[in-house]
Amino acid sequence: MINKFMKGFKKNKKGFTLVELMVVVAIIGILTAIAVPIYTNSQQKAREAADAANERILKGAAAMYLADEGLPTSDEVWDGTAGQNWEDYLESWPECQVDTTKNFKVTIGTDGSITVEQVTP
Repeated sequence: MINKFMKGFKKNKKGFTLVELMVVVAIIGILTAIAVPIYTNSQQKAREAADAANERILKGAAAMYLADEGLPTSDEVWDGTAGQNWEDYLESWPECQVDTTKNFKVTIGTDGSITVEQVTP
């Protein structure tokens, strides 16, 4: 009697049981729930770092302008439009990464101060 019972377990069954498949799907779901927010957060940090780098680049270009041209007689404003002095110091005007509806604006003061801000056009 026991031998007949044990023969049923010794059969070579191929494939996975429903419980095994459900466990695998649950594990994949848990890993996805952990990974997606981390990925989204890292994308946001990368955008913020890109904006900070673009601000440093704009300040450097404005500093080169000051070194070449001297102090302006009135506040000089660069906002990325064509025909401004920035074209001699930058290859292209950078775009805001965090908030794409905004643009960078650089103000070069008569006292040599340089401010970079993000403004809505």
